[in-house]
Amino acid sequence: MIYLSVLIPTVYGREEQLKTLLGELHRQIIQFDLDGQVEILTEIDNKEMTIGEKRDRLYLKAKGLYSVQIDDDDMVNGTYLKDVIEACKKGADCIGYLESVIMDGIEYSSIISLVNSKWETFPTTKEGIVKYLRTPFFKVPIKTSICQQVGVQPMRYGEDHDFAIRIKPLLNTEVYIGKTMYFYESQTLTKEQHNKRYGITK
Repeated sequence: MIYLSVLIPTVYGREEQLKTLLGELHRQIIQFDLDGQVEILTEIDNKEMTIGEKRDRLYLKAKGLYSVQIDDDDMVNGTYLKDVIEACKKGADCIGYLESVIMDGIEYSSIISLVNSKWETFPTTKEGIVKYLRTPFFKVPIKTSICQQVGVQPMRYGEDHDFAIRIKPLLNTEVYIGKTMYFYESQTLTKEQHNKRYGITK
């Protein structure tokens, strides 16, 4: 049985990041004997599609009981697939966990969980604290049937929060893994950098 579909939207020119992520995922499948329980799907283009369109196409292709989307330049911890599969077997609507967020070189924690009522960002620069609260969205496993029911809007950015708002009313149960499972790193972007990253031409 395929418990988890790992969905990776990517673009040409980021093959090295994608190779690193895929290498770690395949390593875990072998180490934890998860062959047949995990599928990995990618959707690649040259930003002709919006990120929302790519995420939606990936959800529609997914055959796993749960789906999670991992961006090509992000990473998961060394036991991610084993821990998530164990949680999937408990049958909740979604699986929450901690995310490491590095912004401009400063590391914070983000709690992605159904217990959060909304997305919140706390105005602080103290390293190591919880800076972000997030309701479930792409970065955590959610039952594929619910993701397909909600769908992703064809947006170039902001599709994550939009999806989170629309899916939350359909999520009733959660398994929460109380450790850092997902790693994200970014920096403050200029308007030009932002538009280039998201394929905005106007």
